[in-house]
Amino acid sequence: KKFNARRKLKGAILTTMLATRNFSGGKSGSNKKADGVKESSESTNTTIEDEDTRVRKQDIIKVTEQLIEAISNGDFESYTKMCDP
Repeated sequence: KKFNARRKLKGAILTTMLATRNFSGGKSGSNKKADGVKESSESTNTTIEDEDTRVRKQDIIKVTEQLIEAISNGDFESYTKMCDP
């Protein structure tokens, strides 16, 4: 198939949206307090999880920007390397 920038951009955006939704939706059950757990340790765990989520989102944004740049430049080789390592 011929390199189609619009199709590739749509794929990159949909992948990013899916990955972001998966990372942000995974914490629903982790905020429940167990018996005997101190409040300070709970807030520390939440802070670590928030930091981890933030780093993941930054990584997703960075890769998406690289994909968009490769598509904009018509660099099919770079795009292929990023999508199929």
